[in-house]
Amino acid sequence: MYATCPGYRCRTNRPVYESQTSSSHSLLTSLQTRNTHKPIFNECSALDGISVTENRTAGLSVVMMTASDEDQGVNGQVTYHLLNDLETFAIETKTGHGYITTTRMLDRDGEDREFFLTVIARDGAPPDEALQEACTFKIIVDDINDNPPNFDKPLYEQNIATDHNRETAVLRVTATDIDTLENADITYTLDNTNSDDSSYFSINENTGIINLVKPLDDSMASVKTFELVARATDKGRPPLTNTVPVKVMVVSSGSLPAHHHSN
Repeated sequence: MYATCPGYRCRTNRPVYESQTSSSHSLLTSLQTRNTHKPIFNECSALDGISVTENRTAGLSVVMMTASDEDQGVNGQVTYHLLNDLETFAIETKTGHGYITTTRMLDRDGEDREFFLTVIARDGAPPDEALQEACTFKIIVDDINDNPPNFDKPLYEQNIATDHNRETAVLRVTATDIDTLENADITYTLDNTNSDDSSYFSINENTGIINLVKPLDDSMASVKTFELVARATDKGRPPLTNTVPVKVMVVSSGSLPAHHHSN
């Protein structure tokens, strides 16, 4: 494909394929610099319901986010941002991922039970051309067993008549635990600190109801006061416990109303 002419004054023409190659190169360069794809989170739905443990120091790792972008160069470079840090979380872009950490200690027993977090993945194009994608998910704060059961009274006192029937309720002790799940599941026992006194009573481990299990003697009226210690223990690991004193005063038969025990 070279031109010909008489003599030696005519220059040979450039090959046509050179201009075609230059045009193709320009087109390829243009395609490579265009920002045509937005970042895509790989597993956004799988993040919903992830958990973080309470009572840990700030800087605790929560999750690593990953989004991909099919563009080339800076247009394919993704940075990560929080739409709202809720004054609790931070995110850092590193090696193509977004690393979320806590910025304060969380307290599940207060108000830190769950958070809804939105992460923005943005590509590296100029601000007026940048494309982005959002991922919103829930973070659940897991409870640890950091609170013992607490009784609703500092001392329980109850009168009991000498003719009180065996295996019937005398009173009920009640404790609550502000933790959750097994950390708040309470069982009740009577300490054996005074074996003579505690041998007259039993306690239902689930309800805290104290029953009389041995008959009382008339000679105990107005004389005998049983000194008991009730214990509430949760089922956390390790379990936490608390105790309360219980005093049961014996009175003579007929000196109490028909329904005289506490509930």
